Amino acid sequence: MQEIIDRINKLLALATSANEYEASAAAAKAQEILTEHNLRLEDIETGQKSPTLPIEQITIGSNSRKVHWKGFIANALANANFCNMWWMGGRMVVAGRSHNERDRTVAIRLPN
Repeated sequence: MQEIIDRINKLLALATSANEYEASAAAAKAQEILTEHNLRLEDIETGQKSPTLPIEQITIGSNSRKVHWKGFIANALANANFCNMWWMGGRMVVAGRSHNERDRTVAIRLPN
């Protein structure tokens, strides 16, 4: 993880270059790496050795049985947003970092 943080910090430093094209390319690459590793700029502070990002979970539904089509959609949304989804009885549980809330918000609004 430290190698990734170091690489992002170098790219962010290069993003302040006087050369407009070099700065733009460095900023774009830094953003690409942040997205690839599910990080935010707040997680990459200079000198921070190991960012601690809390995992949060939410339980969706109150049915006594599984609604499989909702599970397929919720699982796809969770995976696309760096989260995990599993069944607990008839309820779905979605867990992920607090900044990956899009999948939880959409999954809650799935119709019956």
